[in-house]
Amino acid sequence: MAGQSSNTKSLIVFDFDETIIDGTSIFDIMHLYPRAYYADTRNIDMTHGWNEKNTAMFASLKSHGIDIAALKKVVLDIPLVNGMEELLGYLQSSEHDAILISGANTLFIDWYLEDRKLQGVFQGVYTNFANIKDGKLVLRCFHHQDNCKRCVRSICKGQVLEEVVAKKKAEGTKYSKICYIGDGDNDLCPVLRLSKEDYVFPRAGYALEYRISKARQIAAQIVPWECASTITKTIKELSTR
Repeated sequence: MAGQSSNTKSLIVFDFDETIIDGTSIFDIMHLYPRAYYADTRNIDMTHGWNEKNTAMFASLKSHGIDIAALKKVVLDIPLVNGMEELLGYLQSSEHDAILISGANTLFIDWYLEDRKLQGVFQGVYTNFANIKDGKLVLRCFHHQDNCKRCVRSICKGQVLEEVVAKKKAEGTKYSKICYIGDGDNDLCPVLRLSKEDYVFPRAGYALEYRISKARQIAAQIVPWECASTITKTIKELSTR
C-alpha cells in the first residue's frame, strides 16, 4: 500500500485488544456477571450483530447492579502487553504517525489512553462509537458494511486503513511504509492490502499469525513478536535506512 518515497515517515497501525492491552476488554467485562447469571450472556440475541449484543449485555449488567464505574475499573485493570509501554513511548517522541483501528469502542479506548497518558501517541482512533445513556453503555457501529466478508459488519479495518492513507496523501503526506500491529482474525483484511515495502507484526501464538501462515497473498514483510520491544527495535532500524 505504501509507495516509494524519499520521506522516512511511517504509519504505525495498532489494534487494541490483545495487542496494546493484554486482554480482551469485552470478555473481561463479561466476568462481572454474578456466577448464577453468567449463562445469561449466551442467551442474548445476536441477530442484529455484535454491538447490539454487547449493548444488551451492558443493560443486563446494570439490572444486576453493575454500573459504569465497575466497567471502567475492569478496562483500566487490564495491563499493557509486555514491552508496549516502551514502544508507545518511542512513538510519542518520534516523527512517525500512529493510528488505532479496533473493534472495541471509543469509551473503553479513551478511558485507557487517558488513564495511561497515551492520548498523544495516536493521530486517529477508528472504532465503534460508545456513549452512556440512562446509566447504560450503548454502542453504535463505526460504519455499516457488507462488502468485506473477512470483517464484521460494524467495521472493515482494511477499508479504514485505505481511507486514512488516501486522505493523508491528499493532504501531502505519503508514507514510506506502513507497519501493522495486530493479533486477531479481523486484522487479516488490512494486512492483505499491504505492499512489499510494508511490515506486519502478528502477535505470536494468536489468530493473525495463523491466518498469515495459511494465506498466500501476503506481500508485506512478516515479523512475529511476543514482546513489543521486538517491534520497537525493528521500527527504529527501519527509520535509519
